[in-house]
Amino acid sequence: DITLTGSLPAITEDLEIVGNTHTIDTDAAGYSVFHDTGAAANIDLTFTGVTVSGAFTANAIDTSFSNVTISNSVFDNAPVDITGSGVTVMVTFSTFDNAPAPFVDGFSANVDSTSHVTITDSSADSNGGEGFDLYLAGAGSTLAIARTSADSNGNEGFEIDVQDANSTVTITDSSANDNDDEGVEIDTHGANTTVTITRTTVTGNRDEGFDLN
Repeated sequence: DITLTGSLPAITEDLEIVGNTHTIDTDAAGYSVFHDTGAAANIDLTFTGVTVSGAFTANAIDTSFSNVTISNSVFDNAPVDITGSGVTVMVTFSTFDNAPAPFVDGFSANVDSTSHVTITDSSADSNGGEGFDLYLAGAGSTLAIARTSADSNGNEGFEIDVQDANSTVTITDSSANDNDDEGVEIDTHGANTTVTITRTTVTGNRDEGFDLN
């Protein structure tokens, strides 16, 4: 295992990181763990079997330029923040839990220029802010969520904002229960945006289960 004594260098080219069950601990010092400051646009970053804890005053992953794939990884009290233009984000079998109150999201993506986000078999539970905070801009953007929980968060479970036309949002076999605000809030702003929600539970939330605008 590794305890950081400073921020890791920025990632500037394609990179795959395999954790092999080891933990990176920031010791609550706010060091940046994985970030792509100054990278070329749309490099490919892959995180497999990564465990990060205690990065709540910075981010475990903080990208602005990259296509990001996260699988079989654990981020405990270690938020993930992804931004980018025309990027692809894929998350499978990963957890983004226990980011502290107030107002810290477990997983956030702010992407534009027709980006595509897929989240399956994952969780963002017991965070101080939203579980998943997802903002997509650019006509034809897609968001697909399946078998994923966003429970017991300080704000919404799923906060989803889709800005442009001909985009799609699909949520299947998921849950957004016991949150302190809405379970699922979806705001759409463009024409011909399709929202499909099936077999998803939204019980015990302080505000609405579903808030669709």
